[in-house]
Amino acid sequence: AARKEMERKSRLEWERQRMQELSSQKSRLLE
Repeated sequence: AARKEMERKSRLEWERQRMQELSSQKSRLLE
């Protein structure tokens, strides 16, 4: 169960990083 929790956490982290990268790209395009 612990490993599943870790996988879920890492996936959430990855999603968050990807969103940040996408938003930074968007802001660069808008400038």
